[in-house]
Amino acid sequence: MIRKEAVVISITEDMAWVETRPESACGTCESRGGCADRVIQKPFQAKVFNPLDARVGDKVMLAVDSSSLLLGSLLVYIAPLLLML
Repeated sequence: MIRKEAVVISITEDMAWVETRPESACGTCESRGGCADRVIQKPFQAKVFNPLDARVGDKVMLAVDSSSLLLGSLLVYIAPLLLML
């Protein structure tokens, strides 16, 4: 399971918009924005179901099953190749 911490930025009915914060690739960098890795990464926003009734500003943990991610990747990369043949 792949997990990432996110912050709730807005609420709409039973859904929540969450945003992840970019991290340094090494996790120990002290350059504070001087690294190109930090410049390239951008925050990711997603609309997710909100069964926990989270509020704006709450920190939540997003989780994706590894097999679902692998299957999605295969469909995105392999399907066009198969259709081309």
